[in-house]
Amino acid sequence: MFAKLFDTTEGQILIKRGTNESYQPEIRMYFETEDTYCDIALAFGDDEKADKAFAEMGEEKAVDLIRKLKGNIEAEKGASK
Repeated sequence: MFAKLFDTTEGQILIKRGTNESYQPEIRMYFETEDTYCDIALAFGDDEKADKAFAEMGEEKAVDLIRKLKGNIEAEKGASK
């Protein structure tokens, strides 16, 4: 498996296991807020660590992380006004 798609109360969350432009293993998360499309990448030092993180990333963890990220995005919007 190289991707997971969750249909959650926070909207769809796509998590993909791959490599970045520097050929490092990474996990990339895609989601949307009300007005922003988000693409977050987590790079790892080796494949084993990336594979373990990907395997452990279930729907509950993904939703928790996305809620925290959305909260940070909203806080930044409020601070810039």
